[in-house]
Amino acid sequence: MKIWRRVYGDAAYGTGELLERLDGADIYKRLKVQPPAAAKGHFPKDRFDTDLDTQTVTCPAGHTAPIRARERHAEAANFGAACAACSPAAQCTTAKTGRTITVSAHEAALQAGRARQTDPAWRADYRATCPKVERGPRRLR
Repeated sequence: MKIWRRVYGDAAYGTGELLERLDGADIYKRLKVQPPAAAKGHFPKDRFDTDLDTQTVTCPAGHTAPIRARERHAEAANFGAACAACSPAAQCTTAKTGRTITVSAHEAALQAGRARQTDPAWRADYRATCPKVERGPRRLR
């Protein structure tokens, strides 16, 4: 199958919704997806194993929490009491109710996008094609 349409873009365009739309249209995409933030220096979300098939999230210490429906368009896994007795909890959260991991409605597309951009061929293609303004002092992580 030959792909005729191509889309390149920085992390401003690497949203889960857009990634899914491009997948559905068979468009070759090189959209950078930002890594999850490490709020207050705590473990970022990508240190947790989010398993969409089993609808669970497992923390770096091995505790597992179910993904449950939440307001708006996201779901969440809350570790609650497991954090109270966990030794690395200080690296994870300061919340008295334990760490909560938000799971986007587009989580699968975001995970796939982050995984794709670790491929050296993906990175070389992105660097060769992205506009010079995108190649400033910041580097593709």
